Amino acid sequence: MASERNLESDNRDRTGAFFVAALLITGMSYVVIVLSVHTYCENRPFAVAIAIAALINGFLLLRNSPSTSLRRILLASGLVPCLVAVAGNVWFVIWATQAHVRPFEVA
Repeated sequence: MASERNLESDNRDRTGAFFVAALLITGMSYVVIVLSVHTYCENRPFAVAIAIAALINGFLLLRNSPSTSLRRILLASGLVPCLVAVAGNVWFVIWATQAHVRPFEVA
């Protein structure tokens, strides 16, 4: 019984940690995109790593399955930044790759 209670409290504690991690990962992805104006080609691997971290964090959020409604709201609120970070970083890698292939082409 005591070990089951410890496992349940660990699950609840991880939801908040994953939520904070989602916010930090999303913040880091926007820093990479904003600061990559002149060095976007070199930052593509870093953007891919952040996208993978956001995917893993989103997976861990879903796997956590909290029991209380507040924790479920944190789960949903954490999934949104993870998805935004993945979408933003994938967009950045595609944009940087196209700009690298055709750097001087004017539309």
